[in-house]
Amino acid sequence: MTSAYRTPRKVMRMSKAIDYIKDMEHGLIIAVGSGKQGKSCSVHSLIAYCWPDRPVYLLDPLDYDIGMFPGYHKVSQTRDIPVGAVTVIEDVNRIFQSRGSAKNTGIQGWLSVISHKSNVVCITTQNMADTDIAFVRSQDAVILNKHMHEEDLQFERPEFKVSQAMANRWIDIASAQHPDTDRRAWCFFPRFNECVAIPKVSWWTYRNSHMLRDVIV
Repeated sequence: MTSAYRTPRKVMRMSKAIDYIKDMEHGLIIAVGSGKQGKSCSVHSLIAYCWPDRPVYLLDPLDYDIGMFPGYHKVSQTRDIPVGAVTVIEDVNRIFQSRGSAKNTGIQGWLSVISHKSNVVCITTQNMADTDIAFVRSQDAVILNKHMHEEDLQFERPEFKVSQAMANRWIDIASAQHPDTDRRAWCFFPRFNECVAIPKVSWWTYRNSHMLRDVIV
């Protein structure tokens, strides 16, 4: 089996996955992988590159300084997300707990109309086992795999386990072949059989990757 590798210098012009995402008017991007493997950084960097002119909203009920995300807005209700916006849900299971969205007609109703509202929804999750399958039903969903630890992989949903194991393999190979590229930059897109290193957006800092450090929950 073969896979295409795209380093940061080539990602802008040679990736089928990135080109496809750039043309998405609506749908879902699902970043999956163990903690601190670069999921959030890659998602926000992808947004900055693919949709620089679209409004971006963080959907989150918690209170924190949105200023660390330049130009972003924050809402706590799906009804406040405008037409054409890109929405980010960080650690989706924290907000829509463990398959609980299947009982939440509000989230299901929102996901059913994002195509009409030209919304792209980007979520991060540590595995699909605890993520409601409603997020990958009835919409164009592109999965972005980061590295997943073996102890986490054994609990992954069967239908996602093979592609995640493949992602681990390709990320290991890509990291070995490109030692100058941060391992956490590598993303595997199973639909495209492509391993891509997404350049980090210029404003990303330690504070962004620890955005909930001072939040009281």
